[in-house]
Amino acid sequence: MNEVTSKRTLPERTYVSLSEALTWIAFGDALEAHVLKAQVEGERLIETDGPEERMRKLWKGELQGLSEKHGAGFFHERKAGLERLRDAWLKLRDTVDQEKVKVRGRYTSTYSTCDASLADVAHLAGDVLSTFSQFDVSTGGIRRQPEGAPNVLWLEDPSSIGRELDSFITNQGTADGYLHVEVARENVIQCWPNPARLPRKSHTQVVEWCRNWIDGGHGNGHDHAWRAFQSDTNHAGLSRDYVFRPAWKEAKTRT
Repeated sequence: MNEVTSKRTLPERTYVSLSEALTWIAFGDALEAHVLKAQVEGERLIETDGPEERMRKLWKGELQGLSEKHGAGFFHERKAGLERLRDAWLKLRDTVDQEKVKVRGRYTSTYSTCDASLADVAHLAGDVLSTFSQFDVSTGGIRRQPEGAPNVLWLEDPSSIGRELDSFITNQGTADGYLHVEVARENVIQCWPNPARLPRKSHTQVVEWCRNWIDGGHGNGHDHAWRAFQSDTNHAGLSRDYVFRPAWKEAKTRT
């Protein structure tokens, strides 16, 4: 689950999902909504059917402990991955504001997939994305963003249960949103033709390199190891923060 071994290009469709567009901008790898959800949630995969089902599981205690587990893929270090996803969302909103990118979706007052499937498709301008400014990883949709809530919400974000309580009990006017949100592929390619990519190198492989380095008597100094790692042409382009640092940390805990 920790490996990032292949990259997916944007599908050859006029419109691609919001999840695919955001992960393309953030990682150069277009992840479908269910793949993004699985990577963020990590080892324990929980299927949800919208906020109502999420609330039921939260009340039953079925989701306890998920936030303590590592994510997978680009979200092995979940905080770093979510920050990149958030930055991509903010970039996309800016380009929509500038009328460089077209976005469309289906409005639902209850944030229900059933309701959304019957709704008309509407083009979403920048002011709409400013109003519905929270990207919901669990559904690939967008929602109103309560004060203090994150730009990107996932299943067991610390603010998730408060978000659902506010939507369904305290302030039901915040329960609405857009689902089946899509972005014009041509616009995405025009604005981000070659986004920064994570190389095809698995987390496991980088951890193994780090362990061999330490076991080889080179010491456990991070900076020295990073310089040696970077000097290998096979590692060209690998990120220190998102690839090497988490692997180095894991390798040290195993030695």
